[in-house]
Amino acid sequence: DWEAQHVITVGYSNADFRNIDDALNAVAINGWIQVLIDVAPGIYPAGMLLIPPGVHVRGSGMNATEIQGVVHIIGHLSKVKISSPVSSILEGNASYCYFDCPVSAGDALGNTTISNCVFRDSGPGGSLTLLQTGRMSDCVINIGVTGEGTWSIKNCEINSRMALQIMSSPMTQY
Repeated sequence: DWEAQHVITVGYSNADFRNIDDALNAVAINGWIQVLIDVAPGIYPAGMLLIPPGVHVRGSGMNATEIQGVVHIIGHLSKVKISSPVSSILEGNASYCYFDCPVSAGDALGNTTISNCVFRDSGPGGSLTLLQTGRMSDCVINIGVTGEGTWSIKNCEINSRMALQIMSSPMTQY
């Protein structure tokens, strides 16, 4: 099982850092791996966040911790809300997240896992694009879904149109 070697806190008081960007920069500068970044409740403006492999950014709940900006997830993200007019990219793992933005998800190795997440876009033209391979379970999807590749979709509530392009491998929903 995964266990953090380093724990960093982000918050407006009594924390190691006041923003997520600085916490991620500290991880890169120190060359740390297996890092847990615990984020206190609040709204955190960000430009472009890259969550690298071996890093888990964990908020205090999808209704308590909000990241405003584009997020590229290769590591793990949990218990946050992401809001942005621009697409976020999900190549790693997300659990108990609320995505209020367009999202492109999937990777060639099938490492993308999404569970217990909500997808919605309050802006025009929002969509969830499932590419390559991945797994999704117990999610609520309130935006248009398109995709190609091999995806396992289990126990998801899809409240919008779903356009699947069958390419070399079919997408499946259970």
